[in-house]
Amino acid sequence: MAAGSVMFTAGCQSRSWNCGAGVAQLQPLVTLESVTSTKDSLSWGYPYFRFPLPSFPFEMQRAGIAGEVIVRANVGVDGVVQAASIVRSTQREFEEVALLGVQRWRFVEYAPLGAPAHQSYTVDCVIVFGFDES
Repeated sequence: MAAGSVMFTAGCQSRSWNCGAGVAQLQPLVTLESVTSTKDSLSWGYPYFRFPLPSFPFEMQRAGIAGEVIVRANVGVDGVVQAASIVRSTQREFEEVALLGVQRWRFVEYAPLGAPAHQSYTVDCVIVFGFDES
């Protein structure tokens, strides 16, 4: 894993449902896969431990469609997201819920040794919408 990144795994955001003829049990699963600082940030941060993950859109659950969204968050000195935008996504239907989710997060700053602390920074958050088939 690259410096300035952290890996997260989080739990399910919804109930299980039957797929097709009821043979497969697919559990919708939303995870924050990584938080990485952008090139121009002197420091970076990560969300507080109990951050709410975005909801898995019902229509996408029903269709069994998974996807990934990368959200760029500009975080202020106080850890509040000042602005968020989509960097890339595999499905447009996941973009709005991903943005809304990240905008509610509060971050804790991590400043490397020698870098000034207590400043704003920008991070890319990789959010995966998938299914746990276990």
